[in-house]
Amino acid sequence: MWMEIGKDQVDIEYVDCLLFSMFLNGFDNVLHWILKKRVFSKTYTFLPIVDGGHWNLLILCNFGKPLQKDCGPCMILLDSLHMAEPLSKEPNIRSFVRELYKASGRMETGRAINSIPLLLPKVPQQSGGEECGVFMLYYMFLFAMNAPKSFSQTSYPYFLQKSGQGMDRSELFIITHTRKDGIPVNSECAVAIEKIQALKQSQSSANSSETVASKYDIYSQVHGEDKPGRVHGLGTGPTPATLWGRSTDILKDENKKLGDRVKDLEERIAKLERTDSKFQLTSKRVKLLDMYGSQVAIGIVMSTNPTKIVMGRPIGQDFCEVAVLLVNKPDSPLFIKDHNRKIMKDSIGRHILWFLEYVQLDFKKQVGDQD
Repeated sequence: MWMEIGKDQVDIEYVDCLLFSMFLNGFDNVLHWILKKRVFSKTYTFLPIVDGGHWNLLILCNFGKPLQKDCGPCMILLDSLHMAEPLSKEPNIRSFVRELYKASGRMETGRAINSIPLLLPKVPQQSGGEECGVFMLYYMFLFAMNAPKSFSQTSYPYFLQKSGQGMDRSELFIITHTRKDGIPVNSECAVAIEKIQALKQSQSSANSSETVASKYDIYSQVHGEDKPGRVHGLGTGPTPATLWGRSTDILKDENKKLGDRVKDLEERIAKLERTDSKFQLTSKRVKLLDMYGSQVAIGIVMSTNPTKIVMGRPIGQDFCEVAVLLVNKPDSPLFIKDHNRKIMKDSIGRHILWFLEYVQLDFKKQVGDQD
């Protein structure tokens, strides 16, 4: 960003985004690191704040000036999500500023330091849940491009229009591609600026967007759609996909993949539930049902171990081993037969294989219950 703005354009310093959080976590040494940035000799100091994953920008203004009403120290807090109550951070900010003054050896009283204004101007607001970092960089850029060399509290925030409406990227293009004498920097920019101004005049203010950039805004109408890798006017971080979503075909493909993953998870959960219910049946008194749901016998589940051999074959995942105690339908056929056991009356007092799906707990009486 400094390469595009030119760091010498305005007297600005930048403090690492981790230092404020480190101060709140008890690392007092960070104050000396911050003082090395000469915050008391700079007109503006950018101090990014990240709290709970949300980014704000705190700007320290005129911290080297005496504590006067208009041209003295001032703080500006820029937040892209006003509904999150950004002024809730004020106690931590003021504690930080008091300790910063104290570490610098300056003589201002705590009461005087607490009187430093903390301004919360109206700025363009994010519409999604993951755009705060982009907006913070956007605020930095606009402020650095438009802030005067001397700061006054009575002037409106420099990245806003006097009407209080946020500046979109087409207006930013006009500002950044126009010389101080009001003439565009080159002929191509002059054509683009003329088109932007014509479109703005043809569109009513009621239809204008309050966002920095949108998919079909005036900027994209003049310069064409944004390429997949970046959104013009918002730096190299955000992309069209992250801000405005993916194409219909891609979304359909992603939804199909998501649906397949959900189906796979449901099958795994069902398998685990079946396994759990199988082990809960062991040693329990059960009713054996036929394919029509009619009770054909009473027995005790002896095993659900899929590798155990019963009736000459492994139990497997779908069967269980049952010791038959009482037969209700003697001529009912067995699910698994051998040369000695073909119908129910052949299995009294013996072990057979029965489908788990047709095994039902006998809640009236269990093994070990007293008569």
